[in-house]
Amino acid sequence: MELSILLAKVMGIYLVVAGVGVFLKQSSIRQAVNDFYKNDFLAYLAGAFTLILGLLVVLNHNIWESSWVVIVTILGWIILLKGAMYLLLSESVMKKLTGIFNNKSMYGLWSVIVIVLGAYLIYKGFAF
Repeated sequence: MELSILLAKVMGIYLVVAGVGVFLKQSSIRQAVNDFYKNDFLAYLAGAFTLILGLLVVLNHNIWESSWVVIVTILGWIILLKGAMYLLLSESVMKKLTGIFNNKSMYGLWSVIVIVLGAYLIYKGFAF
């Protein structure tokens, strides 16, 4: 449970800060995402770090129970899969996948979802 609480705190704070940042800087973030795939080394580096981070979470916190801690596990798997996708999928496939989420109208919605999820994890992490 201690690891769940620690990961909830870290992930929660990250999600809130990142969500607010994306909400406030939507146009520059959209441009950064578009530019990201033009640099193969940057995409590889991001994929490697993301894959390692996802593996660390999944290998240490693969808890599938009907409580809030499953959110941490699901986020860990999402991080792991995202890292693997950066490393394994071609640039054109990644652009298509990203295009689904890199829609101007979606940024506000995704930001709010991420902020709410982060706030929930912060609450659970610091409530204990």
